[in-house]
Amino acid sequence: MEEIKQRKELLDIHLKEVSKWMEDSNIDPTSEFGQEFLKQTKELIEQFYEIKELKGRVTALEKQIQEFPEQLMRLNNKCFD
Repeated sequence: MEEIKQRKELLDIHLKEVSKWMEDSNIDPTSEFGQEFLKQTKELIEQFYEIKELKGRVTALEKQIQEFPEQLMRLNNKCFD
């Protein structure tokens, strides 16, 4: 739950920075273009964090897979000791 809250806070920070950049670039964030730009930016940022989370899960699974043969050997040794 805390991770979701942190992700939302980061998303809000990124979107505020993008809105500021848009204003500095004379792009009206309330225009149709501005709204679509912010929408797509939000989706892109959300996808970035989803990918980051999935990479973490993949890394954890890869570690488990690497440790699996050793665990099997220990179990095998216990069974036949």
